[in-house]
Amino acid sequence: MIGKKGLAWKKARVHLKKEFEKKGIVCCEICGSNFILSFHHRHKRRYGDLHIFQNVILLCAKHHNQLEYDKELTKKWFDKLRE
Repeated sequence: MIGKKGLAWKKARVHLKKEFEKKGIVCCEICGSNFILSFHHRHKRRYGDLHIFQNVILLCAKHHNQLEYDKELTKKWFDKLRE
């Protein structure tokens, strides 16, 4: 069973996927890989703003893992890709 936060993320993910495809972003924004892609958030999802393009980048598993717990590296890439 999915809770409120899970349902919110499920809806946001559908919205983000369409928005990224519309912008032509269909691979890792760092290396161009299309292997095991996922959305990486500027801030943890629990803080909200799940569906806002400026707060999300599309990454391969390798780069998502690198940025997951590195705030400085996350800031660097968001500044480069979204500012």
